[in-house]
Amino acid sequence: MANIKASKKDILTNKRNRERNVSFKSKMKTAVKKAVASIEESAEEAIAQTRSALKTIDKLVSKGVLHKRTAARKKSQLMKKANVAATEGPKVKTDTPKKAKKSAKAPVAKKAAPKAAKPAKAAPAAKEKVAKKTTKKSGK
Repeated sequence: MANIKASKKDILTNKRNRERNVSFKSKMKTAVKKAVASIEESAEEAIAQTRSALKTIDKLVSKGVLHKRTAARKKSQLMKKANVAATEGPKVKTDTPKKAKKSAKAPVAKKAAPKAAKPAKAAPAAKEKVAKKTTKKSGK
């Protein structure tokens, strides 16, 4: 437990903010799940659910609960699902079995090629010592 009065206040503030943030994040997750479910079912309300989820995500950014890049990623993922569902149209289930995959051949281990010898580095040139000229000033 903190001993400093300001630290005690910080603990209370952090607790309050955490409870608020958890509540907001829960609402966002629920909205996104509803939107995804309506998209997958091709429901008429899919557009409304998606807009609602996007609006909720934007609110969390403005409140400081989510980082803007996190929000952008979540919105992008949601819209990608919505766009795929919109272009594919209604999903029709068929009773045809899937094709069996061909058995994959065992991968052949490749031998590593021998490393080419690197050319030897040139010896560093000998540094020439430069003699400093020292002049004595006469104390006249």
